[in-house]
Amino acid sequence: MQKQNRFLIALGLFLVALYLGYASRNYIMDSRTICTARISELRFPRHSGEVATTSGFIDLDMKNETIHFFLHSPTGDYINRLLQFKTSYGWNGEANAVTIVKKTKSPSEYGSLASEYHIFDIGTRHLINMVPVTNHVTQVNFDSISFFCENQEIL
Repeated sequence: MQKQNRFLIALGLFLVALYLGYASRNYIMDSRTICTARISELRFPRHSGEVATTSGFIDLDMKNETIHFFLHSPTGDYINRLLQFKTSYGWNGEANAVTIVKKTKSPSEYGSLASEYHIFDIGTRHLINMVPVTNHVTQVNFDSISFFCENQEIL
């Protein structure tokens, strides 16, 4: 009976160590991702019923918990917002949500496109999911926006 107990204890410790390794790897990968997405076309439906097509870039910095939207549309709208957020992590170490705690609106921002979306409002909570595709590319799902970004740094 003692050999069986030792085996079960060793198996339990192995499974705990395996889980901790898995969760810490996920946490390290998600919390240290810095990447840039070049957006060639991102469509925003407007309250008036029109669709605004934008292009530009999105910078995601999980180390400093910031995301910078710089988008412009042919209609003359410019979105230039830096959002600071607080990240929530799941039981498996993956980032699963962010809450916007501060936004900085650039004086160069023009138009009402950014004001029509709650994605830029303080206190809003957004789901986030990051899937490493390769060592240099990560797919990021930020609420309803999904983009591939080129990793600048993963430590």
